[in-house]
Amino acid sequence: MTPADEGFAAAKRDNEKNDEINIDFVYQQTDTELLLTLLNPKTDARYYLKKELANRGLDNDGLWVGFAKAKKIHRV
Repeated sequence: MTPADEGFAAAKRDNEKNDEINIDFVYQQTDTELLLTLLNPKTDARYYLKKELANRGLDNDGLWVGFAKAKKIHRV
């Protein structure tokens, strides 16, 4: 077992989330310029989240509904 595998196994035992789905780590690799843009009150960060969900064809519960329906749900 690799060290990474051991870490994932330990996280699973301790009921921790993988870094990929842990909200505490979501912005670690995000460019500073983008972080500053999102921090700006003129930027509607929720719009971009909704747009991404629509681009994946997902509804508000993360269920596949298709691209057209997801765009309607998220109004993007």
